[in-house]
Amino acid sequence: MEGSNFALLIKKGIKKEGISLRELARRSSLDVSFLSKILSGQRNPPSNEEDIKKIAKGINISPEKLIISSGRIPSSMLKIFENEKFIDSLIKDGSKNKDFLESASKPKEPLSVSSGDFTGQGQIEDELL
Repeated sequence: MEGSNFALLIKKGIKKEGISLRELARRSSLDVSFLSKILSGQRNPPSNEEDIKKIAKGINISPEKLIISSGRIPSSMLKIFENEKFIDSLIKDGSKNKDFLESASKPKEPLSVSSGDFTGQGQIEDELL
């Protein structure tokens, strides 16, 4: 399922902020079960960019970083990606860094999370982060 980097960024943000998932839900005005399903891999990241921005604000990280981790291009960057020379440059530079690209594109192991992580009662376990 898409979004494991997305979920990992959120988990790190929750830990850094020292908040529960329930508090993130309150801060982002999103349903706690919706967020729980994203973090447990049962659901893809939100399709609505505004929801991703709300989550980013709730954990104090760059909205663009969180949007990119969901596999999307932030709307604020679409003009850049419409530039053919920019795309050609990315492709050319990327081919020079094949080792990096190969390691970055390897599938990550699924994140395992205990059920207590999403109750709003506890913190995310250190070994996950």
